[in-house]
Amino acid sequence: MGSEGDRKDMSNEERRTLRKAALEGGEAAREAFRALWRGYWPRVLGFCRSWLGPGGEDAEDAAAEILIRAFDKLGRYDPDRPFEPWLFALSSRYLASCERSGKRRAEREQRTYAPETAPDEANRVEREDELERMKRAIGELDPRERAMLELSYVEGLDSTAIGAAMGLAPGTVRWKLSAIRDKLKALMEAEHG
Repeated sequence: MGSEGDRKDMSNEERRTLRKAALEGGEAAREAFRALWRGYWPRVLGFCRSWLGPGGEDAEDAAAEILIRAFDKLGRYDPDRPFEPWLFALSSRYLASCERSGKRRAEREQRTYAPETAPDEANRVEREDELERMKRAIGELDPRERAMLELSYVEGLDSTAIGAAMGLAPGTVRWKLSAIRDKLKALMEAEHG
């Protein structure tokens, strides 16, 4: 199914094998679940952190619940279609449901998000300031906007796959990503003064 660092979707054969093993039950199903977990845990966890915030047990709990639900719903999955958009759509629906029900609202105001960087010494202070402004700006985005950024810039999905995951047309995804980038730029400029 691919390693943790591998960002490629499963092949048709891998999708069919995973679905078949999951539906067979027994040891084949247990191995299929382990393969799903090994192959997608880091990516689903990263997606959950982009939605819920980078730390804490909430993202881990949500990622675990999503993978369990994905495994349980493999019977409904069409192996002729790409797996990742299906998985991220399921993830989006679960996280949106949690958001609506208020289960994850307590940490919302404290969220931060930062790509890992290693600034050079000459620009360290300026880069740290910019990074902090970026974290705060991303923290002000709504969960769906953060999720779109995660799918595009971290997961490397194109607008078609993001649209399938989030229930949007590819053109709408491109438009929304552009609007999100503009919003981030405005938020950062407003803070910088």
